[in-house]
Amino acid sequence: MKQQYQGEPLEGKLSMEVILVLPNHRKRDIDNMLKSLWDVLEKAKVIKNDNQIYEIRTLKRIEKGVQKTIIYISPME
Repeated sequence: MKQQYQGEPLEGKLSMEVILVLPNHRKRDIDNMLKSLWDVLEKAKVIKNDNQIYEIRTLKRIEKGVQKTIIYISPME
């Protein structure tokens, strides 16, 4: 994450779109995955605190053999 974002931690109210690309149909809880993601974003200093997140849109997509997370972050208007 630190390699992809090199700036000051984002401030203010944030809106996020998260696309979880998973390799199979195994059961996974989206809420647990998001909690871990917020911790990673804080630790990588992308955001100051997860209490800045005011809007979340989450999609779960299956692509055989592929696992990745795509995140779009924008300020709330």
